[in-house]
Parts: sequence; structure tokens; C-alpha cells
Amino acid sequence: MQIQEWLVTNGLGGYGMGSALGAPLRRAHSLLTLPLRPPLRRAACVRTLFEAIYFDQRWIQLAPEIDSTGKARRPHETFKIKFTLQHGLPHHRIAIGPLEISRMMWMHTGENALYVQYTLTGGNGPVPLRLMPALSTEETFFATPRAAYAIRILDSGFSYALENDGDSRLFCSTDRAGQVVEMNRVRPLHFQDSGEEILWCPAAIDVTLAGDSPVTLCLGLQESWPQNAQESLQATVAYRRRLVAVHADAESFVQRCVQSADAYLITRPSSLSRDTRTVLAGYPGRSETGFDSLMAISGLLLPAGRFDEAIAVLNMLRRHEKDGLVPDFFSEKPEQPVFARMDTSLWYVQTVYDIWQETGDLEFVEGEFSFLLKILNTYLGGTRTGIAVDSDGLVMIGEHAQARSWMDAGYLEWEAVPRIGKPVEVQMLWYNALMVINEFSRLLGREAGQEKTGDIAARVRESFAEKFWLAREGYCADLLRDDHPDSALRANQVIGFGLPYAPVTESNARSVLAAVDAHLRTPMGIRTLTPYHPAYSGEGEHTHPHVEASARFNGRIHTWLLWPYIRLALRCGIPREQLKTYFAPLFAAPDHGLLDHVDEQFAGDAPHTPAGLPASVAALAAITRSWLALTR
Repeated sequence: MQIQEWLVTNGLGGYGMGSALGAPLRRAHSLLTLPLRPPLRRAACVRTLFEAIYFDQRWIQLAPEIDSTGKARRPHETFKIKFTLQHGLPHHRIAIGPLEISRMMWMHTGENALYVQYTLTGGNGPVPLRLMPALSTEETFFATPRAAYAIRILDSGFSYALENDGDSRLFCSTDRAGQVVEMNRVRPLHFQDSGEEILWCPAAIDVTLAGDSPVTLCLGLQESWPQNAQESLQATVAYRRRLVAVHADAESFVQRCVQSADAYLITRPSSLSRDTRTVLAGYPGRSETGFDSLMAISGLLLPAGRFDEAIAVLNMLRRHEKDGLVPDFFSEKPEQPVFARMDTSLWYVQTVYDIWQETGDLEFVEGEFSFLLKILNTYLGGTRTGIAVDSDGLVMIGEHAQARSWMDAGYLEWEAVPRIGKPVEVQMLWYNALMVINEFSRLLGREAGQEKTGDIAARVRESFAEKFWLAREGYCADLLRDDHPDSALRANQVIGFGLPYAPVTESNARSVLAAVDAHLRTPMGIRTLTPYHPAYSGEGEHTHPHVEASARFNGRIHTWLLWPYIRLALRCGIPREQLKTYFAPLFAAPDHGLLDHVDEQFAGDAPHTPAGLPASVAALAAITRSWLALTR
């Protein structure tokens, strides 16, 4: 059984992540990770916080300690801990003997700071409390733990340097009078997933808990307190309530997903703007990608009624376009974005369609129309990355092209799933984009555009039916290379069948659904490859990069594929309640692991252990859209 985990974010790329036990159990956990250098460059400033109370004539920690064998040891024989999320914020109730201490954590949007509030809710006070932040010496810019001179004593706490060659300092202070105790200690921290890490503890703050008067610790990059603690907590809770107001009458599942969407939407500087609204692909530590941003718009921002922000993210992608292509990846360094995937720009067209479907705003469509035509002409004319449209109207990737599809895992020069040729998912996205632009041309009275896209789409549909449909197998070829079909049954064609326009018949759709149900569907989603294929790998994560790259797209389940499958199944008339039953364990995923978030991947074989990111924006978007489609 997965241990429950929590995540808090600040809307700037900073976050805190930990476990229900109160101790970091794996390397992904970090109490406070902040962007130290623009545009993002995040570092784990504080790995954990060693907290202790003076009780029973000794200092007793408020969290278990993980020993070298990976087991959690209770700090006291009467120790008990209860964990819940309140408005999505982590809340621990810790009982030691007659004492009960409440601990609440949050981050205030727009501030590079974390608040930790302690309240004595049971037993008699006063109780001495010691708070000792522990620096992650591996993930900041330290080569070795710092000497004591790096500490500066403040009125209500202390600060210490985070960089050897920079001016970033972390400030640790409380809103109640306390005493700073210089430590300069090095402590090991053991993880359940991989070894140990050496932490540096520069100092601690001793304060007193008494009655119902809380003590709040602030860890951040500001020297003075950015907010009154109680005002900050109240504002944070009120803000999170407003996020779910659009679904006030919906089930709690939808409210939780919509609320969690805010963790991925951030403001950060880019090469074109000091104030850019963008979407992080996931936690921990994943930057932005064009694909994940587009999935978030359609699956999270639109269902939450956040139309202005959806369009702001879309505008960000368009501002960074190059030669008619939407960027695929944004570096955490101040570098130009990468343009490597041949399907991202086609997803952009679909996202414009989703916004129009949700809002009915034809003026928005007209504003986007010229860029959609630019994308179309870019594909027709060929790109510098090796994308070209063949004489049969189908899109191809050249032999030495830089472009790839979403199945882009590899190791060194080796590719796990080669996509040179004509990938099935790209053809279906291409056809869908043509039909969307055709529909917009009709609505805007652009007869020339309507005629041109209609002619190309007709040729694509004819070529697709002739070359991709495998009548004996009852599904589509996964790839054409030199017009020779690859008959492997992969999830790629599910992507196309889940689009509004697909170059296939209804009988084709039903036949593909039957094949997918028989060989790819699992309770946790859709496998990327059928188990009877020689390249299939049904295991979870691997430490060897070659094996991991192969497993990623040769059998592993990618959660975002749930949405195109749901659309395909609904198109074929499968009852909604039946589909909810199919994926009941997946819809329960926000209750396990990282609470209110969804894992990026799962192993293809039972018990389908999680893999990849524990919090993926594309996965959360897919599960939200799917649940809404099955319950509306």
C-alpha cells in the first residue's frame, strides 16, 4: 500500500512535498524547494524540519525517524499521528502522552516562503518546542556543508547562505519570541527508496507552545515576514474555496481535482516577458512542455471556468512559436525552448477547438485563425526538423529528422520506439487539425481556406483507409515505413480515435475498441503495447536507463491516455456506468500516494505499481475530463 503524501505550491514554481508520517520517506520529498535563479532553476533549500518537544525529561521528535533499513521508528512509546488534508493543505495531529499538537503547512501564492503552524490542542502547557531546518547539501549549490560563519542571527530567528557564489539566503523566523541555538551539525537522513543523504543543520529556534496560541515558523527568501500568519492562512483557504466554486454542486472528486490544478499553473519570467502564465508538467522538478500545457488547458482550466488563464497559457505558447511550430520543452535555464515533437502544434489546433467548444467565442477563433493557417502551411511546406507532407497527404518524419512523436524515449543514439516514417497518431492528429481549420473557415466565411483544407483532408482520409487499416487484425497499423505497415497493437491509435474528427468509419472504431479492450485496457488505464509483443515490458521503474526507456513506451500505462479512450468508448455507445466500473481503481488514485494528484504512469502488469512523476498535470487533466464526461 502506498504511503499518503502531500504537496503545497506557491504559484512561482516553488513547492513543498512530504509524507503523512511527517518524515521524508524518499528522495522526491523536500520540505521547501524554491526557484533560486530565473527563469526557474529550482533547488531543495530545506530537505526536512527536525521538530522536537521537551517532554518526559527529554527532547522527543514530532515525526518518526527512518533507520538504515528503511523502517520508521516511533520517537516515543505513546507516539500517535493522524494526517488529513484540509482544503488541500497538510494537517498533522501528533499525540505524545497527554499532549496533542496540531501542525498545519501552507504556501501563500506569489511568495517564496513556507509556513508551518503549531498549536497545542490537548494537554497542559507550556511546552518547549525546538525547530531545526535541515539543508539539503546535495541539491543546493554547496560542495560541502557550510561553516558557522554562514549564519546570521536575526531578531526572531536566523538566516544562512544557500550559494557559494550568490546572494540567496534562506530566512528562518517565528512569529513568537524565541531563542536561536547555533548547531552547525551534520546529520544523515535515510530514505526508504534509495540510501541516505547528509544534511546540514546550521541552527534551531526554541519557542514555547501554550494554550490555543499558535506558533508559526516561516521559511523563505524574504528577510521580513511576507504575511501575518493567520491572515495568510485565511487568505489561502479562501482562495482554494474560490477555485472549486464553479463546481460547488459537483462531487468532491471533481472539486479536489480542480483545486489541485492550481499547483501546476505558475507565473515565471521568460525570454519574452517578465510575467508569463505557464503550466508545469509535474512534480517533483519537471519544467514546462507544450503538450502538458495544452492538456492542462483543455482538461483543467476550461472545466474550472478559468478561461482568461487558459487563453493566457495559449498565448504564451504562441508567443514562443518558431517557423509555425509550437515549443515542446522549456528549460529551467534561461535558454531558448526546444522544438522537437511533430505532434505538439497539432494539439495546439485541437486546444483552440476545445476553447471554442467551451466558450462559443468566435472572436477568439478569428484571433487564432492566422496562426492556425501558419501551422497548416508549415506542415505542408516541410520543416527544418524533418516534418513533411508526402504526396499521399500523410505526414512523415524523415530518416535523419530531429522531429519525434510523443513516444520519444531512448538511450544515447538508441530509440525505444522508432517513429521514422508515418506514425498513426500523427496522421490522425493531422486529419483532425485539417477538419478543425475547415470548420473554422466555414464559420468565418473563408471559402478559400475551407476548400483547401477540405481537399487535403479528403486525400488524407482516403490514403489513411487504404494504407493504415489492417482488415485481418481489425485495427490500424502503428507506423508506415516505406509504406510497409507495423502491425504492433499500441495505444497510439487510441489517441486519434478520441479526437473530434477521425479518418475512419464507425465500424472501424468499434473494431479498434474491441482490440484495445482485449489487449491494452487495464483497471489503471491503457497500456502502450500489447503484452504478447516481443518488446513488451510490464514492470515498473528501472534504474538502468536503457531498460527504463524501453519500458516507458513498450507496455507501461500512461494515465493521460484515459481521456482519448473514454471518448472512443462513448463514441461506440459504451454505458457511462460501465466505464466508471472499468477504471474504478484509477479514479480512486487521488486517494492514494500523492493525495489529490495522479501518477504519470503505472506498470503494465498487475498490480500496476506507480511509475514516473507522482504528480502529472496531463494525468490530472485526463482523469478530470473523463470523470466529468461520465457523470454529467
